[in-house]
Amino acid sequence: MMIEVRNLWFKYEPNGEYVLKNISFRFHGKAMLISGPNGSGKTTLLKIISGLLKPTKGMVLIEGNNLWELKGKEGLSFRRNIVYVHEEPVLFKGTVLDNIIYPLRIRGYGKDEAIREALNTLEILNMRNLAYMNVKKLSTGQMKLVSLARAIVSKSKYLLLDEPLATLDRENMKHVLMVIRDHVLKKSNVIMASHRTVPIKFFDKTIELENGSIVEII
Repeated sequence: MMIEVRNLWFKYEPNGEYVLKNISFRFHGKAMLISGPNGSGKTTLLKIISGLLKPTKGMVLIEGNNLWELKGKEGLSFRRNIVYVHEEPVLFKGTVLDNIIYPLRIRGYGKDEAIREALNTLEILNMRNLAYMNVKKLSTGQMKLVSLARAIVSKSKYLLLDEPLATLDRENMKHVLMVIRDHVLKKSNVIMASHRTVPIKFFDKTIELENGSIVEII
């Protein structure tokens, strides 16, 4: 994964204050962490990298491509390889399994193959026992893990995870990080935003934000 952020500025309202200020960095690797306290600009930066928000000034290049300049089938194809996982889980009605097979079905997988892939992913996350549970009965932490499992099973080239560890206890947090390191990074590149203290050994680079500015790059 090669990402270059050049002189990035962003504000939500034309006359509002900048929530990101002159952000610049280059990253070449498999996993990057965007850290910092709540309100530091992590989610905004992650959404800009994913193409959900357009920079007010500056640009983001992914593998040399500016998402806002790619048009037609080329742009659609590139964007389909970028999956953004919201901090607040967004799940469909039905069971856990219904949710996880969805990205596979829309990619042309047969139902049996999609179910097999989904169950394997749930096994990796120690969640296979939840496969046929209605999502309405899940805890917030379980919902976040289902949302993560749905992203993982897609095997997209880029996974952008917004606060995936926020409601997890220490044991589950460590397990999710191990899953990302040992399984997810074999198929996908990962950018994670987190306000929690995360061992930097899991990441090739850490960008620390505060008040919309970079305070440290590790």
